[in-house]
Amino acid sequence: MSALAAYDGDLLSVAKLLPNADPWWKSRVRQAIEVLIESGEEFTSDDVFGDRFGIEQPSSRAEKNHVGSIFAHLSLSGRVREVRRIRSTRPEANGRKIIVWIGVPK
Repeated sequence: MSALAAYDGDLLSVAKLLPNADPWWKSRVRQAIEVLIESGEEFTSDDVFGDRFGIEQPSSRAEKNHVGSIFAHLSLSGRVREVRRIRSTRPEANGRKIIVWIGVPK
């Protein structure tokens, strides 16, 4: 199995979590991501949360997984692509690596 096929398989397994997300919360996150996609600028999952869109950081592990599932779904559908990985600057992220995305025009 190639690295790309393994990566797509990982994305697919994460994307399968999406139906379990709260529909209202999921729609707000998707709308925020669409704004970021249309901006043409690079962004991370951290950019979705906070003052700009009024969406609080996910607090539970399940909500954090739902954020990943939304991005996995968008990646598999060709709406975003990975640019690189960086360390999150949010203190609560403890320096974990996050993906920098860029939107793919429709």
